[in-house]
Amino acid sequence: MSYSINILSTTLIYMYILYISSINIICIHCSTSSSASTSTSTSTSTSPQYKWQLEQYQLHTLRSTILSEYLTVRRKIPLHSLTSVTTSEKNIPPKEVDWDCAYSTPSSPKSCLYSFDAEENVKVIAPRDTTQWITLTSLNRLRRIDPTKVEPMWHSQYSILNSWFGLGSFSLLQHVGFIGFVVTNVLDYPVILNCIVLGAIVTLIGLTLPIWEYALNRICCSYPLWSVHKTWGMIIHAAFPFKLLIGQMVWKFLAMQLAGLVQFIRSEIIEIECGILEKVVPVTVGADLHDDEDDDYDMNDDY
Repeated sequence: MSYSINILSTTLIYMYILYISSINIICIHCSTSSSASTSTSTSTSTSPQYKWQLEQYQLHTLRSTILSEYLTVRRKIPLHSLTSVTTSEKNIPPKEVDWDCAYSTPSSPKSCLYSFDAEENVKVIAPRDTTQWITLTSLNRLRRIDPTKVEPMWHSQYSILNSWFGLGSFSLLQHVGFIGFVVTNVLDYPVILNCIVLGAIVTLIGLTLPIWEYALNRICCSYPLWSVHKTWGMIIHAAFPFKLLIGQMVWKFLAMQLAGLVQFIRSEIIEIECGILEKVVPVTVGADLHDDEDDDYDMNDDY
């Protein structure tokens, strides 16, 4: 019984919306015909009949909107609502944008989105024709450590990573040169850095292999090692699962030490990349524009 009542009420509400829509069409027709018939008169928009028709049209539109929202949310009827015809800000894709670079000096200080106030005599960068500055080193360090926090600093309005650090025409990487290209690719592909570190370790062990052999022989023949034979002898003659557990613990320890070493080397390479960007990115705005161009020419002569 309740189910049939719900269906009946939904049908009546839907028919009422259709009725309101038809009234809206009639009101529009009446308003247009009224305005057409009185187009020669200057008092058309101030006439009481015109105001009443416009008010009725607004009220009918508001009621139909409220009923459409109710039927869409509660009754799950496929009608247009404010939510379905509204584009959310989250669905708007970020746009690519050019950049402006300037010096933060005592005479011309700049703010920083990352640390509030930029350091003196460092380069700051911002989207073109804006004042949302951030130091170049902080931006590069942030995009290497946590790239998901870069674009939200500009409220996700701009595609900073693709525009400034991609392959487009606005990319900062077009100024870094060969050394910067190598450093950037080492950081972009972690497998390259891991292979370099492992290769360096293997090479170092191979070069110092006689020293390791001599040290291992001295340790195996030493008195302190054989004085605790009962301790490590129990481990050697233990069951295989216990040996497997010891091997896993040693492997995890070595893997953690290797990961820490790779992370330390990566952080140092990031600082090198920040220094390269600080040197080669040209200044586009500010009083120090010509001085920076002279420095770029001198640096190119050195290369």
